[in-house]
Amino acid sequence: MPAVRLLVVDDSTDFLRAATMLLGLDDRLDVTGAVPTVAEALAFLDAHRVDLVLLDVNMPGVGGVEAAAEVRARHPHVVVVLCSTMTRDDALSGAARSTGSRRNPAAGAAPGGTATAGQPQLFLEKADLTPSALLDLWHSRAG
Repeated sequence: MPAVRLLVVDDSTDFLRAATMLLGLDDRLDVTGAVPTVAEALAFLDAHRVDLVLLDVNMPGVGGVEAAAEVRARHPHVVVVLCSTMTRDDALSGAARSTGSRRNPAAGAAPGGTATAGQPQLFLEKADLTPSALLDLWHSRAG
């Protein structure tokens, strides 16, 4: 099975470096890019084949939730996983509660908004980021 092509989007250069290093250690993932802005992410997606985007919720300018909607509108085949240092509820405040467990990030999807076909957004706390957790979420959406 070919590696899942991943784009990491976060305005923190420290997180970009750490996530790229951590996720790049797993042969099931191919970190094709790491960019600090939504504009760069959209340009990257227009120019490269990507399967999965790990997208920070708290981005300057356009926030991650809005950016996720734009990514899905322009690239419906791409799976977007929102991430934050905050919990789901805090990061996506005001949205319906998730049925997933805080310590089992693959157990549920994030509240708020919709992805494709009416499915809830996927969410992963940065503290819980591992290749396996990210791939579990990708497989839950990609099939």
